[in-house]
Amino acid sequence: MNIGSVAGVLAASNGSPYSATKHALEAMSDSWRQELALSGIAVSLVQPGFIASKMCQKDVCDDAELPYFSAAVAHAITSSYPKSRYPVASVIVMPSWLAVWLRKSVPDRVFDAITELVIRITGLDM
Repeated sequence: MNIGSVAGVLAASNGSPYSATKHALEAMSDSWRQELALSGIAVSLVQPGFIASKMCQKDVCDDAELPYFSAAVAHAITSSYPKSRYPVASVIVMPSWLAVWLRKSVPDRVFDAITELVIRITGLDM
């Protein structure tokens, strides 16, 4: 089980080093999952959104998200059939799973425009 971040899928401006390392963890987890499947070893990636931490801005993060993160980690470790990915918590105004799905479903420029709109509406800087 690896702890990544939605930043591995949702790269934000001013966050390129962090997003780059989390994107690398996405690729590594995918490769390990495929390589280890023949040995019966599952590989899961927990992708938290904005959970309160020293790195996260107070106005963006929320301690209330911690139980969702903990439940995902517990499931990944104890389940006989763990998921490949666990997008948990939220990304500003939407659940992480929805943000990840949107990112993969709409063209880059459309997603950039949505991100810019959310930043303007909320007044937050990602």
